[in-house]
Amino acid sequence: MRIAYIVSSLANSGPIIVVNDLVHEFVLHGHSCDVFYFDDKVQLDFPCYVQKINFTDHIDWKKYDIVHSHGFRPDLFVFIRKPINRIKTKFISSIHGYLFAEQYSIWGTIRTCLSGGLALLAIMRHERLVVLSKDGVRFYKRFMRISKIEYAYNTTRIIDLEGEISINDKNKILEFKENSILIGCNCGMSLRKGIDMLLKALVTLPDFKLVLVGNGPDKARFEQLSKQLGIEDRVCFMGYRPQAYRFLKYYDIYAMPSRSEGFPLALLEAAACGKYVITSDLPIFLETFSESEIVTFKMEDINDLRRALFSYTEQAVEAFQDNIKKRFVEDYNPERFYDRYFKIYKELMR
Repeated sequence: MRIAYIVSSLANSGPIIVVNDLVHEFVLHGHSCDVFYFDDKVQLDFPCYVQKINFTDHIDWKKYDIVHSHGFRPDLFVFIRKPINRIKTKFISSIHGYLFAEQYSIWGTIRTCLSGGLALLAIMRHERLVVLSKDGVRFYKRFMRISKIEYAYNTTRIIDLEGEISINDKNKILEFKENSILIGCNCGMSLRKGIDMLLKALVTLPDFKLVLVGNGPDKARFEQLSKQLGIEDRVCFMGYRPQAYRFLKYYDIYAMPSRSEGFPLALLEAAACGKYVITSDLPIFLETFSESEIVTFKMEDINDLRRALFSYTEQAVEAFQDNIKKRFVEDYNPERFYDRYFKIYKELMR
């Protein structure tokens, strides 16, 4: 099978990591893959041919069985450049989140409606839309025919569970942790990730400390909030790290208090490492793991978040860690990931 992937950049970010995983799996199984990208941001290595493009470039679509775009600009490129005449090549788009819902808290109503409407328009010429969960199918069937939508769970990248962080970072984490219960969160620093809820919960949890790995538009806001709450000595902002999953071994609890998620790659990394995980009660979390595998709390309920954090006990940890790791191996391993996309591609080519 010959597959072209079109992405915005080769950055170390969620959607691009998914494409990187896809390419690795399809190349491993003997398929031919090419990757086309727009921006100069190059942080991930792909085991195939890659080419930087712009909107005036021509791609010989007939070389490929499948063209799979990820993101607004790649989708728009396909919308503009796809031949009017029918060809055998099939075009697929993946949407890695929830249009409208995720942008609203940042942009407001008018800009959200415009951007969401344009994003939906950009995929109108694709034969299939792939979303990341059954809940995603429920959401997008309001905007297009259900027969056009498929879902495929992500996997986590091939992570080195024995990999180590730098000596400086290790010493910093161990000195910071001392005898506390250490909560960790690896994510972009934005309100969408719910970091403010963790900070507020920490006020009445003197035995807990929090490590945040990542950068983002609201990092300064969270740093200021930690000072206002008087907990800055119990919060450690590590900043961006290219292999943030390597911090997982130092966390007692991995927390994902997100207000919105497309598919939680960081949660899969925590599951692969068998961590004790606490999440908000987003539908995607409840679909991905059961109550015997993760501990959930009610969105925006700080008291319930504190209750979930207090659930951390030696007895609970062992059971949850075993359950979540077993679930990852059974349902979210790279082979399952490949099988699902291979089935989608093959059915579309018939």
